[in-house]
Amino acid sequence: GYFGCHIGCRLGSPVLMPYPYGIVIEEGTRIGSRVTRMHQVSLLGKPVIEDNVTIGPGAKVIGAVRIGRGATIGANAVVTDDVPSHDTIVVEKRRRDRRSVVNV
Repeated sequence: GYFGCHIGCRLGSPVLMPYPYGIVIEEGTRIGSRVTRMHQVSLLGKPVIEDNVTIGPGAKVIGAVRIGRGATIGANAVVTDDVPSHDTIVVEKRRRDRRSVVNV
């Protein structure tokens, strides 16, 4: 496809792909309106992406998961579980010299 992309589903209007390079969207994926997809995004395994979601560069959404309205998926995040509306998912930075702490 164009720009090294493979898009196998209908895209909600308006289509927001500011850097449309290397985007892979499998057939069966459902995408709402005003979803921003940055470069190198992969949507695999029939996820449902609701309206007003932002998916950062290099992020992967894998499986039949639901990304809630207004959620943000950060750069290089790998999402395999549902994401609630208006939630933000980011990659945790890990350092060898510091114990990893995650606040839930």
